Amino acid sequence: MESKALILRPGERREMITREYSFSSPDKKIYLPFWWNYHGLFMKIKKVGEGISFLELHGPKAYLYVGYRFIEEINAKWEINWLIKNDCLDNANCYVFLDDPLEYDITKPGAKYKRAMRGASIRGSVFVSTGELRAAFGISEECSETGRHICEMYGGDVAEVGKFIRWGNFLNIPSPGTGENNDPNISVFLHKEIKNVIEKLTVKPKYWDEIAKVPW
Repeated sequence: MESKALILRPGERREMITREYSFSSPDKKIYLPFWWNYHGLFMKIKKVGEGISFLELHGPKAYLYVGYRFIEEINAKWEINWLIKNDCLDNANCYVFLDDPLEYDITKPGAKYKRAMRGASIRGSVFVSTGELRAAFGISEECSETGRHICEMYGGDVAEVGKFIRWGNFLNIPSPGTGENNDPNISVFLHKEIKNVIEKLTVKPKYWDEIAKVPW
């Protein structure tokens, strides 16, 4: 990466820096944003809630959940949770989660986890509006002024500070990262099937606002 690419004049847009990823066949190559991890290519739909009420994605190294959660104070209607399984070679206190990563609280007695020399996990959660969710998953190109600033700095089409950045079908949540393994950001390649579910997910009756007002 050229260091001069990090220095921008006011209003100047950064040219996207990419790196090449080759599949098993040498003639099949794809160019990834430098802040995006190749594991995102293998994120697939694991489960769609009945009536399309939520979406779960699963890959070899990560898990992502999108579900309806109305929070009036911050104008949010959607909750995004993710877990990334990281390599941990020198930390004997790493945890390996055995099944659904959202079901466990290691502070509770009897939680289903085990200590291991490998397999540390990173969790994250963000809350977004319907417009932000649709922009993140490529349904729209809506972008705020602060989001455009992020795109100018790191390269991208749409972004929202602390929530997501996307270039084409390459999505990172919640921020641009190093693109390396063990990075805390989750990367997702937006296949057509994923976009279709998100588009249907964001069309909901108004009474959901009342149903989803659950206590913290």
